[in-house]
Amino acid sequence: MLNARRLAVRCASNATRLRSLRHAPVRCLQSSTSMADRDTITRLLYSIGTKREVERYLRIFGASSNPAAPAKFAVLKVGGAVLDKIDELALSLSFLSRVGLYPVVLHGAGPQLNDILENEGVIPDYIDGIRITGECAL
Repeated sequence: MLNARRLAVRCASNATRLRSLRHAPVRCLQSSTSMADRDTITRLLYSIGTKREVERYLRIFGASSNPAAPAKFAVLKVGGAVLDKIDELALSLSFLSRVGLYPVVLHGAGPQLNDILENEGVIPDYIDGIRITGECAL
């Protein structure tokens, strides 16, 4: 199943593909913008997932546009290095919003914190690539 994190990562790496899909001819029975958006989104999902994943995703999140349905959120933890790819992040967040999810972003700020610690002379400890924040760093 496409979870929110996997979807966001794939969408960011397929930013160019989404831009080209927006300009591709869209075949829909109704002329409404929501149908065109749904068709574009469906095309993108098929390009990054299996048919089964796409159908399940659309079934689960398709009800998000119903005002009576509870809001659905996509909680994303992004690392501080994402600031170097802010356009791709914005595109991914826009995509999640267009499919009816409210993206909530938790920013890790790892590189920024490393710079501050280095300036203060604090040497961070790492276990399996994860920084252990000691009392001195707090």
